[in-house]
Amino acid sequence: MELWKGDDDNYVKFYESDLWVDEFQKDFNLKFTDAELCNCKPGLPIEIRFISRNQYKMENEVAVACVTSLARMSECFASQQAVQLFTPEGTKLGRLHVK
Repeated sequence: MELWKGDDDNYVKFYESDLWVDEFQKDFNLKFTDAELCNCKPGLPIEIRFISRNQYKMENEVAVACVTSLARMSECFASQQAVQLFTPEGTKLGRLHVK
């Protein structure tokens, strides 16, 4: 999993998880300050990418991703909703639950 923040298509990666294999449901316990997560701007876009590693080509490919924000994740937490994840082709594939 990778976390990117930014706007105007100028994103910067600020987190990369450890590699895990063959787990379709994974819980992450991530803690960030507002400054680390969104530069203290709750509406700043945050892109969450789940990466698939092609072992033959030794390349990473985005499996599913979403663009959200701290404000949107707070809304999801309060209403117990999930953030929709999409494939690079735009197909809905999974949900991200904010706990």
